[in-house]
Amino acid sequence: MANNKEMAIETIKKIYLLGYKEIENEVINLLQDLGVVEISELLPEYKETSKEVITSKIENKEPEEKLTQLEYLVSLLGKFVPQKGFFETTGKEKIALSKKELQETVDNFNLERIYSECRSLEKKLEELKIKINKLGDERHQILPWLPLEAKLNQFISTEKVKINLGHFPLNKYNDFKKEIFSLTSEIFLYEVNTDKKWKYLVLLYSWEYAPAVEEILKKVEFTPLFHPLTDLSPQEIIFHIDRELKKINKEIENVNQALKTFLPQRLKLMVLYDYYSNLQIKEKVKQFFTRTHESFCLTGWIPAKETKKIKEILSNRFTHLEIIFTDPEEKERVPIILKNKKIAEPFEIITDLYGRPMYQGVDPTPYLSIFFAIFFGLCLTDAGYGLVVMLFSGLVLLRFPHLLGPTSKKFFWLFFLGGVATLFLGAMVGGWFGMTAKVKLFDPLKDLLIFFAIALGLGIIHIFTGLSIKMWQNLKSDDWVSALSDQGLWMLIISSLIIFALTRGKILPSYLELPSKISSVGAALGIIFFQGRRVDKNLIRLSGVGAKIYPWLWLILSVSMTTFLLRLFLPISKYLTLFSFLLLVLLGYKNLKNIFGRIGLGLYSLYGISGFLGDTLSYSRLVALGLTTGIVAMVINKMATIAYAAPYLGFLLAFFILLGGHAFNLAINLLGAFVHSCRLQYVEFFTKFYEAGGRPFKPFGIENKYTIVKS
Repeated sequence: MANNKEMAIETIKKIYLLGYKEIENEVINLLQDLGVVEISELLPEYKETSKEVITSKIENKEPEEKLTQLEYLVSLLGKFVPQKGFFETTGKEKIALSKKELQETVDNFNLERIYSECRSLEKKLEELKIKINKLGDERHQILPWLPLEAKLNQFISTEKVKINLGHFPLNKYNDFKKEIFSLTSEIFLYEVNTDKKWKYLVLLYSWEYAPAVEEILKKVEFTPLFHPLTDLSPQEIIFHIDRELKKINKEIENVNQALKTFLPQRLKLMVLYDYYSNLQIKEKVKQFFTRTHESFCLTGWIPAKETKKIKEILSNRFTHLEIIFTDPEEKERVPIILKNKKIAEPFEIITDLYGRPMYQGVDPTPYLSIFFAIFFGLCLTDAGYGLVVMLFSGLVLLRFPHLLGPTSKKFFWLFFLGGVATLFLGAMVGGWFGMTAKVKLFDPLKDLLIFFAIALGLGIIHIFTGLSIKMWQNLKSDDWVSALSDQGLWMLIISSLIIFALTRGKILPSYLELPSKISSVGAALGIIFFQGRRVDKNLIRLSGVGAKIYPWLWLILSVSMTTFLLRLFLPISKYLTLFSFLLLVLLGYKNLKNIFGRIGLGLYSLYGISGFLGDTLSYSRLVALGLTTGIVAMVINKMATIAYAAPYLGFLLAFFILLGGHAFNLAINLLGAFVHSCRLQYVEFFTKFYEAGGRPFKPFGIENKYTIVKS
């Protein structure tokens, strides 16, 4: 297995613990306290070796039930916690306590009583709120009828007269009047109220017209008043509702005050939440244990650097506990711990967004960290914006470290370092909030070709770095043919073509033209002959001397044909070309077609140079994004200058244009810088060497959301 220490991936060992069942719980407790072992399930093939092996399910349901109650109580009482200002840092600080204090809280706290009382109070609160909603609906329904001073029971239909109270859309009122009075003039219509949408009215008519009237009412979407026709007027009903609402609100206030009396217990509830949360973690872990009636077996993963320490601790604590460490097997999916220097750690976020490397692979973080910071800075290219990003990220990291998790901290450190790169690169081109400083290396707007050349140059270095990493991996695996043909030849042909183009453009000396031409043709022929090797089965069939000289023959053929095509050393190159080709045919006579298939596939592979060209041109977007940031900033400054000339409020208007405009420009380009810098890593860089698919190392340990337990 490859030495992972060289590749920024922590070396991992497999751990087996075998012991008597009596010490199982003690072992679990100690492992949770240590927090360095990720417990995993024993492989199925090992389980099947013994008929006595038994697995377990979660039997202790108490932690789960307690957690449900605690989560409810912490959330309920959290509504009554006084809100602190944004810059007050005590709001989410963890509770520090000793193990003794923790145990006293667990032993003495009456959770069932508090849960029962709080549940009862909240139930009462919900009932009161239902009453409020019901009264509110009733009030809303009766409110438009306030102009009606009569009692509602006066509008009950009689034996001869039908009475309707209700409302319908205002836009249908005129049509309604025409139709209703076209029936008969013996209809009484009283308009009670009108608002923006509805017409409220009372309608009295003889029962003989009831069917026709009801048909018209149906057509205009008439909605009757559903309130009971009581011995009260609308004003009196509103008065009674308001009095009842006031009474209920007082009751709600009393219930809330009763709930607030439990607020001092919230800290203890949070302590208990962490306690039972860790108990539940422990219960879930027990499912991965393999047991017989008298013993248990635990398997897991542990960083190699922790093996000596944990063996010493476990051996001293448990006399009859067998501890075994082994290397991972090939079929096992080993958890990954990335091991990088402090300055590169924030860029692990970029790696994790794509996927962690395989255990046998390479961690790209140290390499991408440099390029990501540079690309991020080039996308913004404004020192002023870089300074703002630095100050904001630094303020959050210094002022609110307790509010940030490990991932959030990495994000803010990432933006802080990106701000540093932006400040440095922005100062180089003289960009300060859309204004150009006199001291600068070059002006991106005036010297666009220089900016473009820098972006493409960085792109080529970026791609070559990816190819070099893969080349080094192949060399370490003793696959020098792949290192030469899959990476070396591509780097040679690209660099040769670049040098050739620069000599033709009279940027480089003319004496480099011939060497670049030779290496370009040679690299192209090498790609043609070597890229198709996967269809050549001769290497599989050959053994001994034949297998060793076979790749060399392709190399000789590439070199000799290059010199022949360029008319160099013609007598030697001609015979060497013929000799190497005939020897290849002789060695592979049983699979002669594969040689020509190989050359055909190699010719097709050579077409891949267009892909490298496309990859390189992708870096030109750095120029586009960098220029966009500066140009928009300049436009904002120009708008503010024009606004400043306005009378009276000019200064204030200019201030808001500058503040809002630059904030928006920074925010939108910050997002673009992050996304595009990530894209260049994932699409142009990772595809050259990186293999994702690893999973993060997740040790079994104490996970406290609210507390810190001091040893």
